[in-house]
Parts: sequence; structure tokens; C-alpha cells
Amino acid sequence: MIVESCQVLIVGLGPVGATLSALLGERGIDVVVVEPEAVPFPFPRAIAADDEMLRTLLRLPGLADPMHLFDAGQRVEVLDGRPDLPAARKLLTAVSFDTSPLGVPGLSFFHQPSLEAALRGAVDAAGNVRVKWGRSVVAVTDVSDEARVQLDDGTSIRASWVVACDGAASVVRRGRQIAYEGRTFSEPWVVVDIDTPDPIGHLPYFTYVLDPARPAVNMPRPGGHRFEFMLLPGEDPVAATGQAQVARWLEPYLAPMSAQARERLTIVRRTVYTFHARTAARWRAGRVLLAGDAAHCMPPFGGQGLGSGIGDALALAWRLDEVCQGLAPPGLLDDYEAERRPRVAEMTRTALIAGRLLTARSRPTAAVSRGALRAIDATPLLGRRFRAGSLRTRPSVPVPAGERRAGGGRPLPNPRVRTRDGRLVRLDDVVPAGWALLAAGDPWPDLPAELRSDLRARRCSTLLVVPARGLTAVAGQAAVEDLDGTILALLEPAGRAASPSIVLVRPDRFLAAVGDAPALAAAFSRLTGCAQAHAAHTAER
Repeated sequence: MIVESCQVLIVGLGPVGATLSALLGERGIDVVVVEPEAVPFPFPRAIAADDEMLRTLLRLPGLADPMHLFDAGQRVEVLDGRPDLPAARKLLTAVSFDTSPLGVPGLSFFHQPSLEAALRGAVDAAGNVRVKWGRSVVAVTDVSDEARVQLDDGTSIRASWVVACDGAASVVRRGRQIAYEGRTFSEPWVVVDIDTPDPIGHLPYFTYVLDPARPAVNMPRPGGHRFEFMLLPGEDPVAATGQAQVARWLEPYLAPMSAQARERLTIVRRTVYTFHARTAARWRAGRVLLAGDAAHCMPPFGGQGLGSGIGDALALAWRLDEVCQGLAPPGLLDDYEAERRPRVAEMTRTALIAGRLLTARSRPTAAVSRGALRAIDATPLLGRRFRAGSLRTRPSVPVPAGERRAGGGRPLPNPRVRTRDGRLVRLDDVVPAGWALLAAGDPWPDLPAELRSDLRARRCSTLLVVPARGLTAVAGQAAVEDLDGTILALLEPAGRAASPSIVLVRPDRFLAAVGDAPALAAAFSRLTGCAQAHAAHTAER
């Protein structure tokens, strides 16, 4: 029995599903979410957010006071020595994450149950989203130009598109018989989460302990601390997570605390976690799309697991909006996987390399890892970049389909700017949601007629960017002063005879194109498929 219909049905209201729901609801898309659990999973799982993930979450409508959810501006230390002899540990290298070019801290920690609760509030505030609490998806079937989603209560929902955000064991992915390719690692870890009202002051940083006898990790988070210990071959997971064994492992770390502070500690979780590096063979099957762990999972050593899923939601939201509004053909959704898969593969490779360096078990391999880290740290240019957390690559500049390099477009920088009323804010604070044009002067007269029509149909905003003290020369248009010249550098003409560039920004705050008006028109047509849409419309007439 079909009980209702929607444009997009999302399976799962974890962080990825909630982010996608809030982004689509903000755009006015009719969304239904199917979620078996009425409350978020009560224990912390993901814990780290990079700058791309944090920037996305800070822009979500309805996410009240989001920065209180994050312990921002973190430092990562890599120590030599035994975990049970803290005094014998030596600092091998450290990475400090300050504010990144995206205008937010490069690394932050969070408490996942608190974040999920806040994201569910953002979903409620977005509107246009109906949640089916306590229901599960049994099957998804494509019927003509829609999908039929059968629920466990015998009812069905019609949807134009279905997005599976239901985790690594995705029922939807398995129902579509999509392979989940990759490997599971043979080294399980014991994860111990502690709640405490008192920060553990002598353990202020994310710390890797390179001990071949037992690699270990510990990290602070809002309201508590996490410890991770590698299980060795032959060790019993049940005994390893027992109260007595966990207490022995924690003792060297907690010994410096006062008796009163230790009494206020609560161990909220002791569990064994096995790492995976897997990717679905395809991320779209007919009317079904995969996102987050349903599409891919990776080891945690790069801190990119949940962030990659949030990136999926961001990349899917604007594409689904375009297709659901009839502004772009369904083929635009194929570009989602083409853009995201190489980026996820790059993150996974980085996590695997970091894992091999940081979890070496044999003493010769551990010595090589220590030597490699010391060599990186000692190399002047490479060491400075590494310690500043700037070795991670960014996605590349957009290029035509078929020649796409890993990751699609570069993120729009988010520098400080000055507004007409004298406020110092970030660029994100003044660029409205949706498509945007950034230029030194009014860009609209130079744009080809079809591009003007396409952008106006998308309610594309315009922001003029001028040098410091340049606002007095601009009247009647939205404008800001670029205080450090970050955006002005993008707008510089390519040659002496060239016109100043125009920046076309996608709704996900990635650069669609930078160049003159014809270059923007060509890039926009390639990106959205509007060239094909215009040709089809012309043929119909």
C-alpha cells in the first residue's frame, strides 16, 4: 500500500543522512527520512572533524551555536616509547592545526551523540523533511520514473530518488547487489571512551604512541577522552575489554590525576573495533544513490571517515536540488561519484600510509617509521608544512568531464572580509546559499544570454570584491573588502590583455570556474549538463 510520495527518500538519519536532509530541506526539496532509532546511538564513534567537514556543518541552517560542539584548534603528537612508561616517551613530531584557508580550525574533536542530536534539530528547523521514526526499509524497486520503497510495516513510499545513508552494512546497497570491495584488517583495537567533567590536563593533545609492543592512541573530546589499544595476535577480545584489563591499560595515563578527579571519571564504552577499507563497486544504481559508509569506509588514521561522508552529502545536495527542480538532467547525479570517488580513494590511501607508519609491530619496521617521521620533521620546507598540518592535498581546479582530476573543484577560500557597516566577518557569512558570482565589477552584462538565464533561474547571487578602502567606490551592489587579497588574487586577469576574471561558485562552496565570461559559460554547461538540456529544448521546438 502506497501511503505517500516525496522527491527524495533518505535511508538513515545518522550524521550523513541528517546533513543531507537539512541541506535539501533548506532548498525546499520534499524529503522523507526512514530511521529505525528514535534517539541517536548513545556512544561516541567518530570523533574528529577536518576543516571541510566543520565548514559544512557551520553553514547548516538551524544548527544552534554549533562551535560549542567542537574542541577546535587541535595538535597531534607522535611519541616514541612504551605506553606503560610515560616518562620514557619522546616526542618524534607534532602537527598543529590552526585556522585553515577555509576559515575554520584544521582539526576539531566532537562528541558524536551530541552532534547527532544537534543535527536532528537542524533537520527539524529546515522544514520540508518528514521522518519515519522506528521504521526500516525492506526493499527498493525502480518503477518507471520513480522508486518504490517498501517499509517493514507493509507500507510503501514513492520517491523520485533514494539515498542510502544506512551505514557499512547498508540494507539498500545489499538489496541492489552492489559489491562492497576492499579489505578488513587483522589488527583489532580496544576502544575505551571516558566521560569526565574535568579535562585530563596532562593529556591535552591527540597522541599516537609508537610502541611496537602495543601501539596506542589517546585523544581529548568535549566532555571526555578516548583511548585506543591495539590487540595482539592471540589475545581474547572479551578479556581485553574486561574491567580489570582496561584498568591496567589506563593506569599509566590516569596516574597523574588527583583522587577526586579520578572518582569523577566514568567509562562509558569498552569495545573492540576492526578497521576496514572498502568501497562500493558503484554509487548509483538506477534511482538509488549511496553516501557515507554505505558507499565507502576507511581506517581512522587520517581522521577522514565521517568527514568523507559529510562531503558526500554536500556534493549530493546541490545536484539533487538541480535535478529535482528540472534545472539539470539526471546525468548530473553520475558526476557525484565521478567527483567523490577519487577524493575518497585519496583519503583512504593517506589513512593506510599513516596506519602503517603509526602501528608498526616489528622493531625493525618501527625503527623505519620513527626514522621516516624524524626525517620529515628535520627537512626544512617539508617539516614546516607537516608541522602546520598543510601536507593534505586539496581538490584540483575543474576540468572537462573525462579529464577530471581527483576531487573536482577547489573549495572557495573563506578569508576575512570587511562589510559596508565595518564588520569583520568571513566570506561565508556574506555569500548567500546557492550559486554565486564573485567579481571586481558587475559581471552580468558580460555573460552570454543562456548563462544569464540559467543562473537567474537558480537565483544566483552576486558579490563584488574590492581591495581595502575600496567600498566607497562601489554603490548600490553587495560588496566587501578583501582584507588579505585572497579572492582578489583569483580575480586577477590571466594576461595583460585579458579581462578581470569572474569566480563562479557552486552551492557546495566549491569553485565551478574561474575566468572570463565565455570560460564560465563553457564550464557551467559541462558541469550541469545544461548544454545537452538546451540542445534538447531547441530540438523539441
